[in-house]
Amino acid sequence: MHLESFSTSSVRESTRVALWEDYNARALVGLECHLLTGGALDATETNLDAGALQFAHVTASPHIVERSRQRISRSPADGVALYFTQRGESFFYSADGVLVQHPGSVLICDVSEPFVRGFAQGLEEFAVRIPRAVFDDLAGGMPLKKPVASRFSVGGQAPAAQLDRLLRTTLLSRGPGDRPCAALGAEEAERRALDLLRQILRPDRVDRLAEIRRTASRFIDLNLRDPQLSVATTAGACGVSDRQLTRAFAVVATSPARAILLRRLGLAHSILAGERPGPRAIGDVARWCGFASHAHFSRVFRDHFDRTPESVRDEATTRPV
Repeated sequence: MHLESFSTSSVRESTRVALWEDYNARALVGLECHLLTGGALDATETNLDAGALQFAHVTASPHIVERSRQRISRSPADGVALYFTQRGESFFYSADGVLVQHPGSVLICDVSEPFVRGFAQGLEEFAVRIPRAVFDDLAGGMPLKKPVASRFSVGGQAPAAQLDRLLRTTLLSRGPGDRPCAALGAEEAERRALDLLRQILRPDRVDRLAEIRRTASRFIDLNLRDPQLSVATTAGACGVSDRQLTRAFAVVATSPARAILLRRLGLAHSILAGERPGPRAIGDVARWCGFASHAHFSRVFRDHFDRTPESVRDEATTRPV
């Protein structure tokens, strides 16, 4: 996968703004750049054309960008952009008013409409541009009525936080010679991004996924000891496909198979630790908790708890009452 980069540090100061505008128009979206002081523009942009989506990482010194009617006419880019602020406070001005962005926030706007963005403190951000047809599909035909800015917990599991981390992994990984080297293939990065964008742009869909996840969790808890419990049986009980069930658990950064495994391991640990009644032989505990084999149970138990099942059982046996 090829990452393309441009930096103003490699060109004469007098030509930086013009070349920066030309590069942006070709790689992401056409903008007019205005400096806030008499200095030169220091800016770097790394881009990836993933196919249906365009990704970018941008750093720059203080400046203002404008997408005017004239610029839109000269550089059409019908669609929607998402900007994930990493550093610096900025403002976004359009016919709908003014929005302010801080680190840990995402701005969603229509790039076919005029706007002005200002970065008095400079900036670092990730950007995603979505063509109109792709956006319409992701949003289920719901239009973006006006620009939206929202906060997210950078280390959290909200879809915006997950997409922010995905962009970082995709665009900022380094290879030999400290050269940019995408950690994910373009196809995989785009597949993950499209799934997260669906969740961001369709809150009603996120509510539906949460409902599926709750239903699945109840079914898993009721059938935890059944060795036939699987992703397929859980999806069937919820009335959804395996793929829909997987998406429901992906919202919280896990999978239905892992959810089943962790619940079984938790049940086994509580039995071995004497916290609830059950068999004492390791093989019997494994079968009691729905594991197909003693060996598999012992291996995944040790991997997860960093202890053997025997050590947990023996400690509980010798613990003073």
